[in-house]
Amino acid sequence: MNFLDRALNKIGYVRSVDVEQKGSVKEAASTIIPSVRVNNDTALKFTAVFSAIRLRSENIASLPKRVFKETSNGKVADLKHPASIVMRERPNGYMNVFTFWEYLNACLDGWGNAYALIETDGRGYPIALHPLHPRDVSVTFKDREKYFKVSATGFSGTYVDGEICHFFSLSNDGISGINPISYNADAIGLGISATQFGKDFFESGGNIKAVMEAEGEVAQDAYERLKEQVKNNHNTPILEFGIKYRTVGIAPEAAQMLQTKLFSIQDISRIFNIPPHMLADLSHANYSTVEQQNILFGQYSMRPTVKLYEVELERKLFLDTEDYSVKFDLKGLMRGDSQARANYYNMMLSTGSMSRNEVRVEEGLERVEGLDEFLVALNMGKNDEKTKQ
Repeated sequence: MNFLDRALNKIGYVRSVDVEQKGSVKEAASTIIPSVRVNNDTALKFTAVFSAIRLRSENIASLPKRVFKETSNGKVADLKHPASIVMRERPNGYMNVFTFWEYLNACLDGWGNAYALIETDGRGYPIALHPLHPRDVSVTFKDREKYFKVSATGFSGTYVDGEICHFFSLSNDGISGINPISYNADAIGLGISATQFGKDFFESGGNIKAVMEAEGEVAQDAYERLKEQVKNNHNTPILEFGIKYRTVGIAPEAAQMLQTKLFSIQDISRIFNIPPHMLADLSHANYSTVEQQNILFGQYSMRPTVKLYEVELERKLFLDTEDYSVKFDLKGLMRGDSQARANYYNMMLSTGSMSRNEVRVEEGLERVEGLDEFLVALNMGKNDEKTKQ
């Protein structure tokens, strides 16, 4: 955002434009099961969706976030910059930093879009970030410019692109994200239906454990007598009148319901790009696969999301004259692979491929004087007369 945009925002100026609606977020979608309507609220009542969104949102909220200033000695953390304060310490006057990022990512995963209105001071620096619910924001595009029409109480108005941080995932137009709930309504609706079937199944008494068969009609008095025997003998009757007791296995419908719920968990794992074991599906998990999938979760699920946050914050929270970058630290999620990183750095250092300062930069640390020289193990030196001397 340039200084003029921030100054106009400070005095409450809103540019009047003739905008064209690019399309609103679909809140509900029909499914292959007519009785099931899927929207963001009903989807959250399905435990796999709730767990997936909560898991990703809590991880994003817990990541350390830093602002770095580019210097001749590399990147140096700047903890006092206004952007660093609103990102790390106090996003606004009514939310703590964990709740802010958790809510923002829940909007991103649930609606495909997340919005944060930037409040600035007279110099153009950010002093607060106000999250906006996707239902209250309409994204428009006109004359190669992006605008946001906001209907939220206290923030209503039309804003230009530089006044709102807009985070969105997969998009079909490059202007706003698609709603993952409505686009995957069939898969989510199938899981909701399996849950409802299980509820109705057990409310109606569950699976029948056994039946009693008779060759002919049983008189009413004999029936009452038999029923009293079952009641008084803990469901183990003394059979008379040629009646036979036959056990019944689990109903095929109930068995299929259990399998359908398992498939639904795997569907949700694909939608939100989360390893199945993190949603309590351990059917194909063991210690080695779980450890590797935890690393893949950080690499292929969290890292792309972190990057979309970083690039948007770098574009909107700093003046055009500033050279800053934003970093969400993923090392905590990748900690299980620290031994592999240590072995890699040790090999690169011993072969002279990297300096110790380059390793520090890779790990997000500042450069230290005297660590720029390259080290080579003595047994790997060049075999010539100079080396022998």
